[in-house]
Amino acid sequence: MSGEITIVLADDHVLLRSGLKLLLEREPLFKVVGEASDGEEALQVIQEKKPDIIILDISMPNIDGIECIKEIKSRGLKTKIIVLTMHDDENYIKEVMRAGAVAYVQKGSVDTELFLAIKEVS
Repeated sequence: MSGEITIVLADDHVLLRSGLKLLLEREPLFKVVGEASDGEEALQVIQEKKPDIIILDISMPNIDGIECIKEIKSRGLKTKIIVLTMHDDENYIKEVMRAGAVAYVQKGSVDTELFLAIKEVS
């Protein structure tokens, strides 16, 4: 992929989103174009901004991450989905991948695996 990789961050913790945005934007290839605090807002931001990637938490209010993934897919949106979560349960991993996510990264691995996942899926 040439040019910037546009990213939306969806997590209900504003501090995590802010820190993640700062971390991601240190990489010249990444540009955070939107943020969301829940699944409903994430869907709105994706439709408006049409990012290459959304980095999505599973545990969010209103529409959780898994339902958000299903809705992204059912609406035919082209945004690729990376799940970033604290959950390490194999059932969660299987469920998000079946729903349509392309990568699953644990929050404890943000500094290494997330950058790699973004570059791989883009």
